[in-house]
Amino acid sequence: LSTCSKNRLESLKLSSNKLWGPLPDSIDFPTLRELDLSQNQLNGPLPISIARLSLLEVLDLSSNEFNGPVSEIHFSGLPKLRKLALDLSSNNFQGPIPPLPRSLRLLDLSKNMFSGSISSICSLT
Repeated sequence: LSTCSKNRLESLKLSSNKLWGPLPDSIDFPTLRELDLSQNQLNGPLPISIARLSLLEVLDLSSNEFNGPVSEIHFSGLPKLRKLALDLSSNNFQGPIPPLPRSLRLLDLSKNMFSGSISSICSLT
């Protein structure tokens, strides 16, 4: 990805490949609106740097091997995501479900190991 123009890339779809390992903590695509990394073998915790993708509208990380907690901080810098889609299904995320944007149109957290109350879902303004 180092050879593509990261200042113009709006959609990055790498689903259904054999990508493995953790997401780098240096994700930096200032114009990215859609990120689809579903159905790979990506693992490790979700990096906080995901919050730097401020124009992101669709984030699909489903069917990977991500683990660890998901925090409100992961989505705090994603105002556009608040109106569209977040799919974290079929991973190994654990811990409480973080507060999420109220205006999401698609939210899929199924097939993880979240615990606790669901009262925090969609509590951000």
